[in-house]
Parts: sequence; C-alpha cells; structure tokens
Amino acid sequence: MRKIILILLLTFLANLSFGQQKIRVHNSGNTMYSKELNAVDSIKLDNTYAKFKLSDATSTLDIQKTLIDSLTFTSSTVNLDKIYIIYNGTDNATIINPYATAGLTITATGGTVVATGTTGIENLEYNILGSSAKEVEANGIELGEMNKKLLQKVEELTLYIIEINKELQEVKSKLKMN
Repeated sequence: MRKIILILLLTFLANLSFGQQKIRVHNSGNTMYSKELNAVDSIKLDNTYAKFKLSDATSTLDIQKTLIDSLTFTSSTVNLDKIYIIYNGTDNATIINPYATAGLTITATGGTVVATGTTGIENLEYNILGSSAKEVEANGIELGEMNKKLLQKVEELTLYIIEINKELQEVKSKLKMN
C-alpha cells in the first residue's frame, strides 16, 4: 500500500514539473532502469511486481517491488552502466541490459547467465537480484535475512515518504503565495 501511495505521490510531483521527461527506477542507490516517459504506456502494480508496459514492447518489464527503492523523474541525461539480472523465484529472469543497442546479448535460463557480444565492451558490471528456482531448492530461503531486508526497505520508504511530503508542503505553500 505504501509503495502505491509513493508512486502516486511521485507521479503527482512529476506532473508539477513540466520539464521532466524520464522515469528512473532505483535499487540500492543505483539507477537500475531508465526510460523516456513517452515510451512508458503504463505502470501496473500487483502484489509482487511493478509491471512497465512499454510502447515498443509486446510484453511487460516486470520488476519485483521489493527490489525498487524509489522511482524518480528527471530531464537530465541518464547513463546506465550496470546490467541487472532479476530472478523472480523461477529459472527465467528479467534482464535490464543497457548495452543491447551496442550488440551485447544476455540470456539467463535455469540459473545460468550467458553474455555474447559483437562489441569490445570490457569490464561489464552486473547485479544479480532475487533467487532462481534452483537456488531456492538447493539453499532454501533465509527468513530472518528476508525479514531484515523487508524492514530495512520499509524504513527507507517511510523516510522517503516523509521527505517527499515535506517537499510537497513546500510546493503547496509556494503555490499559495503566488
């Protein structure tokens, strides 16, 4: 529920600033995904995922809500330099590949990641988030660690909502003065 309120609030703030053109998705302080607003048809939130319906894609980009720290809007240039491989508890993964247009193809099937490229990109940095079905089956899930991470995310989001609320109050007071 808090994430829904957060996203609605961010959307409202984005509409207040007319020059904002891109949406950014953050994980652990890094921008993990960025897309021009006019290329995003919709963002649907279900119990588990934020599903981004993109204009140029037939399927949705599904990112687990627990992996998203925040969504921001910007008109600045966004340079993505990290690859994200997001397992959703199955053997298939969502892949965010900023080097796709440079000829780098990444597949992740059955917990195995394969990168093939026709380009000389070196020192690729990638993040693997979530767990594949094989990892869960072999190692189980650390419930204590999972609860710790969830509580940390709740705390971060609460602080972020407080910060956004302060900014919203400032904007409202400025609008009343004008």
